[in-house]
Amino acid sequence: MPKYVPLPKQREAHVAFLLENYNRGVLHWGRRMGKTVWMVQQLMWACMLKQGPHHIIFKEYQQAESVAWNQYLHLIPPKMIKDLNKSTLTITFQHFNGKIKFPWGEVELKADLDRPPASIRMLGSDRADQHRGGESLGMIFDEYQDQDSYGWDFVYQPMLLTTDGWAAFMGTAKDNDEWAELLTKAENNFDKYPKGRLEPSDDENDPINIRWYFSKATWRDNPIIKPALIARLRSEAERDGKLGAFLQEHELQPFTQQGAVYPSFKKEIHVIRPDQVPAEGTDYVTLDFGFTEGHPLAMGFIRITRDDIWYQWDEVYGVGIQLDDAIAEMQVKLGDRKLTAIIADSARPDLIDYMAVKGLPVIPSPKKQNSIVSGIDLLRVRLKPKIQIIGEPKPNYYIANNCKKSIYEWTHYRYREIKLNRHPSEVPEKKFDDNLDALRYLALFFKYGQVKDEAIPKTEMQKNFNQYGLL
Repeated sequence: MPKYVPLPKQREAHVAFLLENYNRGVLHWGRRMGKTVWMVQQLMWACMLKQGPHHIIFKEYQQAESVAWNQYLHLIPPKMIKDLNKSTLTITFQHFNGKIKFPWGEVELKADLDRPPASIRMLGSDRADQHRGGESLGMIFDEYQDQDSYGWDFVYQPMLLTTDGWAAFMGTAKDNDEWAELLTKAENNFDKYPKGRLEPSDDENDPINIRWYFSKATWRDNPIIKPALIARLRSEAERDGKLGAFLQEHELQPFTQQGAVYPSFKKEIHVIRPDQVPAEGTDYVTLDFGFTEGHPLAMGFIRITRDDIWYQWDEVYGVGIQLDDAIAEMQVKLGDRKLTAIIADSARPDLIDYMAVKGLPVIPSPKKQNSIVSGIDLLRVRLKPKIQIIGEPKPNYYIANNCKKSIYEWTHYRYREIKLNRHPSEVPEKKFDDNLDALRYLALFFKYGQVKDEAIPKTEMQKNFNQYGLL
Protein backbone atom coordinates (compact mmCIF):
# COMPACT_ATOMS: atom_id res chain seq x y z
CA MET A 1 0.00 0.00 0.00
CA PRO A 2 1.48 3.43 -0.96
CA LYS A 3 2.25 5.82 1.87
CA TYR A 4 -0.56 8.29 2.54
CA VAL A 5 0.62 11.89 2.34
CA PRO A 6 -2.35 14.17 3.07
CA LEU A 7 -2.96 17.24 0.96
CA PRO A 8 -3.05 20.54 2.89
CA LYS A 9 -6.87 20.55 3.08
CA GLN A 10 -6.91 16.89 4.11
CA ARG A 11 -4.30 17.48 6.80
CA GLU A 12 -6.20 20.47 8.20
CA ALA A 13 -9.35 18.36 8.50
CA HIS A 14 -7.49 15.49 10.23
CA VAL A 15 -6.00 17.85 12.78
CA ALA A 16 -9.33 19.62 13.38
CA PHE A 17 -11.11 16.45 14.51
CA LEU A 18 -8.23 14.53 16.08
CA LEU A 19 -6.34 17.30 17.89
CA GLU A 20 -8.31 20.55 18.03
CA ASN A 21 -11.57 19.38 19.62
CA TYR A 22 -13.91 20.14 16.74
CA ASN A 23 -16.84 17.80 17.31
CA ARG A 24 -18.95 18.66 14.26
CA GLY A 25 -17.80 19.51 10.79
CA VAL A 26 -18.70 19.72 7.11
CA LEU A 27 -16.24 18.88 4.36
CA HIS A 28 -17.67 20.42 1.19
CA TRP A 29 -15.25 18.79 -1.20
CA GLY A 30 -15.61 18.24 -4.93
CA ARG A 31 -14.47 15.27 -6.96
CA ARG A 32 -10.76 14.33 -7.07
CA MET A 33 -10.14 15.68 -3.57
CA GLY A 34 -9.46 12.25 -2.06
CA LYS A 35 -12.60 11.96 0.07
CA THR A 36 -12.47 8.17 0.22
CA VAL A 37 -8.86 7.87 1.32
CA TRP A 38 -9.33 10.72 3.83
CA MET A 39 -12.31 8.95 5.35
CA VAL A 40 -10.53 5.66 5.89
CA GLN A 41 -7.33 7.28 7.15
CA GLN A 42 -9.28 9.55 9.50
CA LEU A 43 -11.13 6.69 11.14
CA MET A 44 -8.01 4.50 11.23
CA TRP A 45 -6.08 7.21 13.07
CA ALA A 46 -9.07 7.91 15.32
CA CYS A 47 -9.14 4.21 16.24
CA MET A 48 -5.42 4.29 17.06
CA LEU A 49 -5.82 7.31 19.32
CA LYS A 50 -9.01 6.25 21.08
CA GLN A 51 -10.28 2.76 21.75
CA GLY A 52 -13.91 2.08 20.93
CA PRO A 53 -16.51 2.00 18.11
CA HIS A 54 -16.35 4.30 15.07
CA HIS A 55 -18.69 4.43 12.08
CA ILE A 56 -19.07 5.35 8.41
CA ILE A 57 -22.65 6.06 7.36
CA PHE A 58 -23.66 5.67 3.73
CA LYS A 59 -26.96 6.48 2.09
CA GLU A 60 -27.91 2.81 1.68
CA TYR A 61 -26.87 -0.44 3.31
CA GLN A 62 -26.53 -1.98 -0.14
CA GLN A 63 -23.84 0.55 -0.98
CA ALA A 64 -21.90 -0.26 2.19
CA GLU A 65 -22.22 -4.01 1.65
CA SER A 66 -21.52 -4.37 -2.05
CA VAL A 67 -19.21 -1.43 -2.82
CA ALA A 68 -17.64 0.26 0.19
CA TRP A 69 -16.58 -2.92 2.02
CA ASN A 70 -14.33 -3.98 -0.84
CA GLN A 71 -13.34 -0.44 -1.83
CA TYR A 72 -12.26 0.63 1.66
CA LEU A 73 -10.83 -2.57 3.10
CA HIS A 74 -7.68 -2.62 0.97
CA LEU A 75 -6.72 0.83 2.28
CA ILE A 76 -6.09 -0.58 5.77
CA PRO A 77 -2.82 -2.48 6.39
CA PRO A 78 -3.71 -6.15 7.08
CA LYS A 79 -1.37 -6.34 10.10
CA MET A 80 -3.54 -3.74 11.89
CA ILE A 81 -6.70 -5.84 11.55
CA LYS A 82 -7.71 -8.33 14.24
CA ASP A 83 -11.02 -9.46 12.78
CA LEU A 84 -13.32 -8.88 9.80
CA ASN A 85 -17.05 -9.47 10.14
CA LYS A 86 -18.78 -9.06 6.80
CA SER A 87 -22.23 -9.86 8.20
CA THR A 88 -22.06 -6.69 10.32
CA LEU A 89 -19.56 -4.87 8.04
CA THR A 90 -17.22 -4.36 11.00
CA ILE A 91 -13.43 -4.04 10.98
CA THR A 92 -11.91 -4.73 14.42
CA PHE A 93 -8.34 -3.55 15.02
CA GLN A 94 -5.50 -4.95 17.06
CA HIS A 95 -4.67 -3.18 20.30
CA PHE A 96 -2.26 -0.34 19.57
CA ASN A 97 0.85 0.03 21.73
CA GLY A 98 4.10 1.89 21.33
CA LYS A 99 5.24 5.02 19.56
CA ILE A 100 3.35 5.87 16.39
CA LYS A 101 4.43 8.61 14.00
CA PHE A 102 1.59 10.80 12.74
CA PRO A 103 1.91 13.72 10.26
CA TRP A 104 1.70 16.13 13.21
CA GLY A 105 4.23 14.31 15.39
CA GLU A 106 4.99 11.15 17.35
CA VAL A 107 2.47 9.81 19.88
CA GLU A 108 2.95 7.18 22.57
CA LEU A 109 -0.02 4.75 22.48
CA LYS A 110 -0.97 2.46 25.35
CA ALA A 111 -3.94 0.14 24.92
CA ASP A 112 -6.34 -0.84 27.69
CA LEU A 113 -6.32 -4.62 27.32
CA ASP A 114 -9.38 -4.97 29.57
CA ARG A 115 -11.54 -3.11 27.05
CA PRO A 116 -12.59 -4.10 23.52
CA PRO A 117 -10.28 -2.78 20.82
CA ALA A 118 -11.21 -0.04 18.36
CA SER A 119 -13.46 -0.79 15.41
CA ILE A 120 -15.01 0.72 12.29
CA ARG A 121 -18.50 -0.33 11.26
CA MET A 122 -20.16 0.59 7.97
CA LEU A 123 -23.85 1.46 8.14
CA GLY A 124 -26.62 2.44 5.74
CA SER A 125 -28.86 5.30 6.86
CA ASP A 126 -31.79 3.66 5.07
CA ARG A 127 -31.75 1.20 7.99
CA ALA A 128 -31.21 3.82 10.67
CA ASP A 129 -33.90 2.51 13.01
CA GLN A 130 -31.95 -0.76 13.36
CA HIS A 131 -28.97 1.16 14.79
CA ARG A 132 -30.68 2.74 17.80
CA GLY A 133 -29.03 2.43 21.18
CA GLY A 134 -25.41 2.17 20.12
CA GLU A 135 -22.45 4.38 20.93
CA SER A 136 -19.80 5.97 18.73
CA LEU A 137 -16.60 7.88 19.33
CA GLY A 138 -16.61 9.31 15.82
CA MET A 139 -18.56 8.98 12.61
CA ILE A 140 -18.34 10.13 9.01
CA PHE A 141 -21.33 10.58 6.71
CA ASP A 142 -20.45 9.80 3.09
CA GLU A 143 -22.26 11.87 0.40
CA TYR A 144 -24.51 13.35 3.06
CA GLN A 145 -26.20 15.63 0.53
CA ASP A 146 -28.08 12.52 -0.68
CA GLN A 147 -29.06 11.24 2.78
CA ASP A 148 -32.26 11.70 4.76
CA SER A 149 -31.59 13.82 7.85
CA TYR A 150 -33.88 11.56 9.88
CA GLY A 151 -30.98 9.19 10.55
CA TRP A 152 -28.77 11.89 12.05
CA ASP A 153 -31.51 13.65 13.98
CA PHE A 154 -33.05 10.61 15.65
CA VAL A 155 -30.47 7.82 15.64
CA TYR A 156 -26.84 8.76 15.05
CA GLN A 157 -26.61 12.04 16.95
CA PRO A 158 -27.70 10.35 20.23
CA MET A 159 -24.90 7.78 19.74
CA LEU A 160 -22.38 10.58 20.38
CA LEU A 161 -23.91 12.06 23.50
CA THR A 162 -22.38 9.66 26.04
CA THR A 163 -18.97 9.61 24.36
CA ASP A 164 -18.60 13.30 23.48
CA GLY A 165 -17.81 12.00 20.01
CA TRP A 166 -17.36 13.85 16.72
CA ALA A 167 -19.21 13.75 13.40
CA ALA A 168 -18.01 14.80 9.95
CA PHE A 169 -20.46 15.33 7.09
CA MET A 170 -18.91 14.93 3.64
CA GLY A 171 -20.59 15.95 0.41
CA THR A 172 -20.41 17.75 -2.87
CA ALA A 173 -22.73 20.39 -4.35
CA LYS A 174 -26.46 19.69 -4.58
CA ASP A 175 -29.54 21.90 -4.47
CA ASN A 176 -30.95 20.31 -1.34
CA ASP A 177 -32.50 22.52 1.33
CA GLU A 178 -31.29 20.46 4.29
CA TRP A 179 -27.76 20.15 2.88
CA ALA A 180 -27.70 23.90 2.12
CA GLU A 181 -28.80 24.65 5.69
CA LEU A 182 -26.07 22.41 7.09
CA LEU A 183 -23.41 24.09 4.92
CA THR A 184 -24.56 27.51 6.08
CA LYS A 185 -24.70 26.42 9.72
CA ALA A 186 -21.17 24.99 9.64
CA GLU A 187 -19.69 27.95 7.77
CA ASN A 188 -21.37 30.55 9.98
CA ASN A 189 -20.36 28.77 13.21
CA PHE A 190 -16.84 27.83 12.17
CA ASP A 191 -14.55 28.79 15.09
CA LYS A 192 -17.42 30.44 16.95
CA TYR A 193 -16.32 28.67 20.15
CA PRO A 194 -12.75 28.81 21.45
CA LYS A 195 -10.39 25.86 21.38
CA GLY A 196 -10.12 23.63 24.39
CA ARG A 197 -12.56 21.84 26.65
CA LEU A 198 -16.23 22.31 25.76
CA GLU A 199 -18.41 23.78 28.49
CA PRO A 200 -22.07 22.87 29.16
CA SER A 201 -24.64 24.84 27.19
CA ASP A 202 -27.62 26.72 28.62
CA ASP A 203 -29.80 24.95 26.06
CA GLU A 204 -31.15 21.77 27.63
CA ASN A 205 -31.52 20.24 24.16
CA ASP A 206 -27.86 20.86 23.43
CA PRO A 207 -25.83 19.45 26.35
CA ILE A 208 -22.52 20.61 24.88
CA ASN A 209 -21.39 23.64 22.97
CA ILE A 210 -20.97 22.26 19.48
CA ARG A 211 -17.75 23.41 17.89
CA TRP A 212 -18.08 23.48 14.10
CA TYR A 213 -15.40 22.97 11.48
CA PHE A 214 -15.90 23.88 7.83
CA SER A 215 -13.76 23.11 4.79
CA LYS A 216 -14.40 23.75 1.10
CA ALA A 217 -12.16 22.39 -1.65
CA THR A 218 -12.22 21.75 -5.39
CA TRP A 219 -9.75 20.07 -7.72
CA ARG A 220 -7.61 23.22 -7.48
CA ASP A 221 -6.72 22.18 -3.93
CA ASN A 222 -5.15 18.98 -5.24
CA PRO A 223 -1.78 19.85 -6.85
CA ILE A 224 -1.68 16.43 -8.52
CA ILE A 225 -4.62 17.32 -10.78
CA LYS A 226 -3.51 18.99 -14.00
CA PRO A 227 -5.63 21.89 -15.31
CA ALA A 228 -5.36 20.38 -18.80
CA LEU A 229 -7.26 17.29 -17.58
CA ILE A 230 -10.05 19.39 -16.12
CA ALA A 231 -10.22 21.46 -19.30
CA ARG A 232 -10.62 18.26 -21.34
CA LEU A 233 -13.36 16.96 -19.02
CA ARG A 234 -15.19 20.26 -19.27
CA SER A 235 -14.93 20.25 -23.05
CA GLU A 236 -16.36 16.72 -23.16
CA ALA A 237 -19.19 17.75 -20.84
CA GLU A 238 -20.06 20.72 -23.05
CA ARG A 239 -20.01 18.51 -26.14
CA ASP A 240 -22.36 16.00 -24.49
CA GLY A 241 -24.69 18.63 -23.02
CA LYS A 242 -23.66 17.78 -19.44
CA LEU A 243 -21.94 20.97 -18.36
CA GLY A 244 -24.23 21.39 -15.36
CA ALA A 245 -23.25 18.01 -13.96
CA PHE A 246 -19.57 18.82 -14.50
CA LEU A 247 -19.83 22.13 -12.66
CA GLN A 248 -21.68 20.49 -9.79
CA GLU A 249 -19.18 17.70 -9.27
CA HIS A 250 -15.93 19.56 -9.97
CA GLU A 251 -16.65 23.23 -9.22
CA LEU A 252 -19.17 22.79 -6.36
CA GLN A 253 -21.81 24.80 -8.22
CA PRO A 254 -25.32 23.41 -7.58
CA PHE A 255 -26.69 21.94 -10.79
CA THR A 256 -29.73 24.22 -10.78
CA GLN A 257 -27.59 27.34 -11.10
CA GLN A 258 -26.75 26.25 -14.62
CA GLY A 259 -29.44 27.05 -17.18
CA ALA A 260 -31.92 28.20 -14.55
CA VAL A 261 -35.02 29.82 -16.03
CA TYR A 262 -35.36 32.06 -12.97
CA PRO A 263 -31.80 32.63 -11.69
CA SER A 264 -32.94 35.76 -9.84
CA PHE A 265 -35.19 33.71 -7.52
CA LYS A 266 -33.42 33.70 -4.17
CA LYS A 267 -34.80 31.87 -1.16
CA GLU A 268 -33.32 34.44 1.20
CA ILE A 269 -35.25 37.19 -0.64
CA HIS A 270 -38.47 35.68 -1.96
CA VAL A 271 -39.36 33.02 0.63
CA ILE A 272 -41.17 34.29 3.71
CA ARG A 273 -43.04 32.86 6.68
CA PRO A 274 -46.82 32.35 6.31
CA ASP A 275 -47.45 34.94 9.04
CA GLN A 276 -45.72 37.55 6.87
CA VAL A 277 -48.43 37.31 4.20
CA PRO A 278 -50.73 40.37 4.51
CA ALA A 279 -54.31 39.67 5.61
CA GLU A 280 -55.63 42.33 3.24
CA GLY A 281 -55.63 41.82 -0.50
CA THR A 282 -57.42 40.26 -3.45
CA ASP A 283 -57.29 36.47 -3.69
CA TYR A 284 -56.78 34.56 -6.93
CA VAL A 285 -56.21 30.86 -7.55
CA THR A 286 -53.99 29.65 -10.39
CA LEU A 287 -54.61 26.21 -11.83
CA ASP A 288 -52.72 23.84 -14.10
CA PHE A 289 -54.81 20.70 -14.61
CA GLY A 290 -51.84 18.40 -15.13
CA PHE A 291 -53.48 16.47 -17.94
CA THR A 292 -50.11 15.47 -19.45
CA GLU A 293 -49.00 12.03 -18.29
CA GLY A 294 -46.69 12.24 -15.30
CA HIS A 295 -47.53 15.88 -14.56
CA PRO A 296 -49.42 16.79 -11.39
CA LEU A 297 -52.38 19.04 -10.84
CA ALA A 298 -50.97 22.29 -9.49
CA MET A 299 -52.98 24.99 -7.74
CA GLY A 300 -51.54 28.16 -6.29
CA PHE A 301 -53.18 30.64 -3.90
CA ILE A 302 -52.16 34.22 -4.67
CA ARG A 303 -53.01 37.33 -2.65
CA ILE A 304 -52.43 40.63 -4.44
CA THR A 305 -52.09 43.80 -2.39
CA ARG A 306 -53.05 47.33 -3.45
CA ASP A 307 -49.42 48.08 -4.32
CA ASP A 308 -49.40 45.10 -6.76
CA ILE A 309 -47.25 42.74 -4.70
CA TRP A 310 -48.13 39.07 -5.17
CA TYR A 311 -48.00 36.75 -2.17
CA GLN A 312 -48.33 33.01 -2.79
CA TRP A 313 -49.61 31.73 0.53
CA ASP A 314 -50.52 28.09 -0.21
CA GLU A 315 -50.65 25.34 -2.83
CA VAL A 316 -52.34 22.10 -3.84
CA TYR A 317 -50.07 19.73 -5.73
CA GLY A 318 -50.16 16.06 -6.67
CA VAL A 319 -50.35 13.44 -9.38
CA GLY A 320 -53.71 11.77 -9.88
CA ILE A 321 -55.71 14.28 -7.83
CA GLN A 322 -59.34 14.34 -8.93
CA LEU A 323 -60.58 17.79 -9.85
CA ASP A 324 -63.50 17.57 -7.39
CA ASP A 325 -61.06 16.76 -4.58
CA ALA A 326 -58.85 19.69 -5.56
CA ILE A 327 -61.87 22.01 -5.58
CA ALA A 328 -62.90 20.79 -2.12
CA GLU A 329 -59.38 21.36 -0.77
CA MET A 330 -59.33 24.81 -2.36
CA GLN A 331 -62.57 25.74 -0.60
CA VAL A 332 -61.21 24.54 2.75
CA LYS A 333 -58.04 26.60 2.35
CA LEU A 334 -59.94 29.72 1.31
CA GLY A 335 -62.40 29.45 4.18
CA ASP A 336 -64.51 32.58 4.32
CA ARG A 337 -62.18 34.63 2.12
CA LYS A 338 -63.70 35.99 -1.09
CA LEU A 339 -62.23 34.45 -4.24
CA THR A 340 -61.96 36.89 -7.14
CA ALA A 341 -61.16 34.39 -9.89
CA ILE A 342 -59.52 31.08 -10.79
CA ILE A 343 -57.14 31.46 -13.74
CA ALA A 344 -56.89 28.04 -15.37
CA ASP A 345 -55.12 26.43 -18.31
CA SER A 346 -57.19 27.20 -21.42
CA ALA A 347 -55.98 23.95 -23.03
CA ARG A 348 -58.76 22.18 -21.11
CA PRO A 349 -62.00 24.03 -21.96
CA ASP A 350 -63.99 20.94 -20.90
CA LEU A 351 -62.66 21.16 -17.33
CA ILE A 352 -63.05 24.93 -17.27
CA ASP A 353 -66.68 24.55 -18.29
CA TYR A 354 -67.17 21.83 -15.67
CA MET A 355 -65.91 24.19 -12.94
CA ALA A 356 -67.98 27.10 -14.26
CA VAL A 357 -71.16 25.00 -14.10
CA LYS A 358 -70.38 24.45 -10.41
CA GLY A 359 -70.55 28.21 -9.95
CA LEU A 360 -66.81 28.78 -9.67
CA PRO A 361 -65.36 32.03 -11.11
CA VAL A 362 -63.01 30.29 -13.53
CA ILE A 363 -61.36 32.12 -16.42
CA PRO A 364 -59.26 30.48 -19.17
CA SER A 365 -55.75 31.83 -19.43
CA PRO A 366 -54.85 33.78 -22.55
CA LYS A 367 -52.43 31.95 -24.83
CA LYS A 368 -50.82 33.90 -27.61
CA GLN A 369 -47.85 33.30 -29.84
CA ASN A 370 -44.73 32.83 -27.69
CA SER A 371 -46.89 32.93 -24.56
CA ILE A 372 -44.45 30.71 -22.64
CA VAL A 373 -41.54 33.07 -23.28
CA SER A 374 -43.73 36.14 -22.66
CA GLY A 375 -45.06 34.72 -19.39
CA ILE A 376 -41.57 33.85 -18.18
CA ASP A 377 -40.43 37.41 -18.87
CA LEU A 378 -43.39 38.79 -16.90
CA LEU A 379 -42.51 36.63 -13.88
CA ARG A 380 -38.85 37.61 -14.12
CA VAL A 381 -39.84 41.26 -13.83
CA ARG A 382 -41.80 40.43 -10.67
CA LEU A 383 -38.83 38.66 -9.11
CA LYS A 384 -36.44 41.56 -9.65
CA PRO A 385 -36.16 43.78 -6.55
CA LYS A 386 -37.44 47.31 -7.21
CA ILE A 387 -35.97 50.46 -5.72
CA GLN A 388 -38.17 51.81 -2.91
CA ILE A 389 -38.61 55.40 -1.78
CA ILE A 390 -37.75 54.21 1.72
CA GLY A 391 -35.83 51.05 2.57
CA GLU A 392 -34.16 48.27 0.63
CA PRO A 393 -35.24 47.23 -2.91
CA LYS A 394 -38.11 44.73 -2.86
CA PRO A 395 -39.53 42.32 -5.44
CA ASN A 396 -43.20 42.15 -6.47
CA TYR A 397 -43.51 38.46 -5.60
CA TYR A 398 -43.12 36.53 -2.36
CA ILE A 399 -43.90 32.91 -1.50
CA ALA A 400 -44.63 31.38 1.90
CA ASN A 401 -42.26 28.63 3.01
CA ASN A 402 -45.11 26.12 3.30
CA CYS A 403 -45.35 26.07 -0.53
CA LYS A 404 -42.52 23.55 -0.79
CA LYS A 405 -43.38 22.15 -4.23
CA SER A 406 -43.57 25.60 -5.78
CA ILE A 407 -40.28 26.66 -4.21
CA TYR A 408 -38.65 23.51 -5.54
CA GLU A 409 -39.86 24.36 -9.05
CA TRP A 410 -38.53 27.92 -8.83
CA THR A 411 -35.04 26.52 -8.26
CA HIS A 412 -35.24 23.52 -10.62
CA TYR A 413 -37.03 24.82 -13.74
CA ARG A 414 -34.35 25.05 -16.37
CA TYR A 415 -33.41 25.16 -20.03
CA ARG A 416 -31.92 22.21 -21.84
CA GLU A 417 -28.16 22.25 -21.63
CA ILE A 418 -26.46 23.59 -24.72
CA LYS A 419 -24.98 20.83 -26.82
CA LEU A 420 -22.79 21.05 -29.88
CA ASN A 421 -24.77 20.97 -33.14
CA ARG A 422 -27.99 21.78 -31.28
CA HIS A 423 -29.42 25.30 -31.23
CA PRO A 424 -30.35 26.64 -27.79
CA SER A 425 -34.09 26.83 -27.18
CA GLU A 426 -36.02 29.73 -25.64
CA VAL A 427 -38.53 27.21 -24.26
CA PRO A 428 -37.43 25.41 -21.06
CA GLU A 429 -37.55 21.68 -20.45
CA LYS A 430 -41.01 20.34 -19.68
CA LYS A 431 -40.02 19.46 -16.10
CA PHE A 432 -40.64 21.13 -12.74
CA ASP A 433 -42.96 23.67 -14.36
CA ASP A 434 -46.51 22.90 -13.18
CA ASN A 435 -46.90 25.51 -10.44
CA LEU A 436 -44.91 27.99 -12.50
CA ASP A 437 -47.12 27.42 -15.55
CA ALA A 438 -50.16 28.16 -13.41
CA LEU A 439 -48.56 31.34 -12.08
CA ARG A 440 -47.61 32.32 -15.60
CA TYR A 441 -51.30 32.10 -16.59
CA LEU A 442 -52.08 34.76 -13.99
CA ALA A 443 -49.32 37.04 -15.28
CA LEU A 444 -50.58 36.67 -18.85
CA PHE A 445 -54.14 37.30 -17.73
CA PHE A 446 -53.23 40.65 -16.19
CA LYS A 447 -51.19 41.53 -19.26
CA TYR A 448 -53.64 40.57 -22.01
CA GLY A 449 -57.02 40.10 -20.33
CA GLN A 450 -59.41 37.21 -20.76
CA VAL A 451 -59.00 34.89 -23.73
CA LYS A 452 -61.11 35.96 -26.72
CA ASP A 453 -62.05 32.83 -28.61
CA GLU A 454 -65.58 32.58 -29.88
CA ALA A 455 -64.98 28.87 -30.52
CA ILE A 456 -64.97 28.32 -26.77
CA PRO A 457 -68.59 28.50 -25.54
CA LYS A 458 -69.14 30.51 -22.38
CA THR A 459 -71.45 29.46 -19.60
CA GLU A 460 -73.78 31.95 -17.96
CA MET A 461 -71.32 32.22 -15.07
CA GLN A 462 -68.44 33.15 -17.39
CA LYS A 463 -70.56 35.75 -19.16
CA ASN A 464 -70.85 37.62 -15.87
CA PHE A 465 -67.16 38.52 -16.02
CA ASN A 466 -65.48 41.07 -18.23
CA GLN A 467 -62.12 40.43 -19.88
CA TYR A 468 -60.27 41.31 -16.67
CA GLY A 469 -62.16 38.88 -14.46
CA LEU A 470 -64.29 41.52 -12.78
CA LEU A 471 -68.03 41.19 -12.30
